[in-house]
Amino acid sequence: MPRIRAVLVDLDGTLVEFGIPVREARAEAMNVLESFGLPRTLFSVRDTIVEMLSKARTYLRNRQQENLFPKVWGAVWSAMDRFEMKAVEEARAVGGAVNALKELKALGLKIAIVSSTCRQAVEYALRKLGIEQLIDVVVTRNEVNEVKPSPEPIKVALAILNVKPEEAIVVGDHPYDVEAAKRAGCVAVGVKTGLGRSTNLAYAGADYIIPSIASLPELMQSRFSG
Repeated sequence: MPRIRAVLVDLDGTLVEFGIPVREARAEAMNVLESFGLPRTLFSVRDTIVEMLSKARTYLRNRQQENLFPKVWGAVWSAMDRFEMKAVEEARAVGGAVNALKELKALGLKIAIVSSTCRQAVEYALRKLGIEQLIDVVVTRNEVNEVKPSPEPIKVALAILNVKPEEAIVVGDHPYDVEAAKRAGCVAVGVKTGLGRSTNLAYAGADYIIPSIASLPELMQSRFSG
C-alpha cells in the first residue's frame, strides 16, 4: 500500500457540529426551485439538496433547458448560505477533533478540508475553533462545479496538495463522503458522528469505520504506519 501523505476531512458532522434546520432549509430550496418554474411536486423535504438539484437537472435536460441549470444551482446554494452562516455561529468541535488534527500534523500529514458547505461558513468555523493554522487546503462548494458525492472536490484538493489519490484518506460522516472518496480512488474512512451510521457508511463502501475523527491517529498508526 502506498504511503499515506494527506488526510481530507469533511467539516459538518465530522470535524465540527452545527445544527442546520434541515426541513426549513430544504423547504426554502424547494421555493427557489419553484421560482424557476420547476414543479414543486417533483421534490420532497426528504430529498437532500444534492438530490433536489439532480432532479432539477434531469427535468431541465428533458425539456432542452439545461442551460438554465447553472443559475438554478447558484440560486439554491445561495439560499443555503444564510442557513449555514447562522448555524455556524453555534459551531463546536467534535470531541477530540482538534487534538486529532494536531496528532495528524505531527505525523507529517497534509490536511485538507473538503466540504459542501459555503466557503464563508467553513472559514468562520475554522477561525472560531482556532484550527486554521492546521489546515493546508480548503475546498468548498464555491470552488467546484459539483459537490460530493461527485469526486470533483476531492480531486481539486489532491491537485492543490500534489498528492495522488492512493496517498490520501478521506474522512466523513455521510455516505456522500465515502462515495466521493471511492470514486476519486482514495481510502474512505467513515465516522459515526454527525449523520454517520455504520450500516449506511458500509453500504457506501467505507474501507474503515471509526467512532469519530478522534480515533483517526490510532487508525493511521495501526494500519498505515511504515
